[in-house]
Amino acid sequence: MEKVTLMKSIKDLAAKKAEELCEKSKPYYQTFVAGMEKKIVDDLVEDAITRENVKLVSPIIRAFVKGDSITPIPVPFEMDGTMYTQIKEDLNWYEVSNDGEHWRTLFNKDQIRLYEALEAAGCIDSIE
Repeated sequence: MEKVTLMKSIKDLAAKKAEELCEKSKPYYQTFVAGMEKKIVDDLVEDAITRENVKLVSPIIRAFVKGDSITPIPVPFEMDGTMYTQIKEDLNWYEVSNDGEHWRTLFNKDQIRLYEALEAAGCIDSIE
C-alpha cells in the first residue's frame, strides 16, 4: 500500500482540490489554491446555514403533515421539473409525490423551499 499524506487544514484541502484542476508548475496555481480555499469556506458556511434553517422549518413541516397520513400540498411545489401535490413523513424524512405511488425524499434545501412556498401562500398561519 502507498502512504498517504493527511490533510490538516483548509489550505491542504484547497491545494488538493486545486491540483485536480491545475498543475502545480503553472504560474497561476497559487491563485487556484486561494480561490479553492474561499470556495470551501463559502460552501461550509452555506451548509451550516442550511442545517440551521432545516432545524427551524422541520417542526413546522411536521406539524403541517397530518401524522402518518398523506397530506395534500395546497400550493404548487416543483422540484426538478415535476410538480408535487402530496407529502408524508416516513422515518423522520419527508417525502413528496405527484401521484401517490412514486415518492421522493425532500432533502435539506427542498424542505426550506417547501416551507417558503407554504409561508408565501399563508398556509403556515393555519397550522396548530
